[in-house]
Amino acid sequence: MNKTYSVIGVGNIARAFLSALSGLSGKFAVPNSTVTLYNRTEAKISDLKKAGYNTVCTPYDAAMAGDIIFLGVKPQNLKEIFSILRDGGADLSGKLIISPCAGVTCEDLARLSGCSAVIRIMPNTPMQIGRGVTEICRSASVSDKDYQYICRVFSMCGEVITVSEEEMNAMTAATSSAVALVYRLICAFADGAKQYGATNAQVESAVAKTFIGAAEMLMSSDKSADELVAAVRSPKGATEQALLVFDEKNIDGIIAEAIKACADRCAELGSEYGA
Repeated sequence: MNKTYSVIGVGNIARAFLSALSGLSGKFAVPNSTVTLYNRTEAKISDLKKAGYNTVCTPYDAAMAGDIIFLGVKPQNLKEIFSILRDGGADLSGKLIISPCAGVTCEDLARLSGCSAVIRIMPNTPMQIGRGVTEICRSASVSDKDYQYICRVFSMCGEVITVSEEEMNAMTAATSSAVALVYRLICAFADGAKQYGATNAQVESAVAKTFIGAAEMLMSSDKSADELVAAVRSPKGATEQALLVFDEKNIDGIIAEAIKACADRCAELGSEYGA
């Protein structure tokens, strides 16, 4: 597409984005020399500079260099970034902004930036190993061609799911923040096994592989998750006893509360930018 890119804030998600760009080939190939990076701590991107990416000292210089701007900053830092850009007289009206900032809507980003073409994404950290899930939505000003192209970029990191903006906070909780919840569950299963007799040093790995196997079986099956639970749950068997504890403690309700708390926090983060 012969587009140039700017990345403002180069954390883990931004690095995964760069990895996705580097995976494009043919007419979609993105040379490192067409990507400009800004990070508050420049020393943390010295490896990327050596790899041929352009690095600059201000967000203004980064924003001006690219046709497509990836915002790799926390929602709390957006006002500071856009204040710097406005004070410098930056005109972003012809650019495309990609934002993974939780809770901040396309409308809010357009108002902050002066750029009407905005794509919101919500990736999760497994995108760093090509196994991510990224939700994506867009403002009305984003062309089909540009939208399909950005979907293609993120498909290099895993699955891309198109959602409505109204769904974004709930999906953030269910797929992005949920990664940490899955890690907690793996720890809990492994710690429980240790507490009741497991001494194998690979217990955490074994639990993690069980999660992977169960997830892949669900994805390849024509049965629902509930149906697969029933297939393992033998009446009066050992698995049923574990599930009865889940029922007694209302594990489904606890997880629903966790999802709600996450989605509510996304809404709070975004409310600061509301009209």
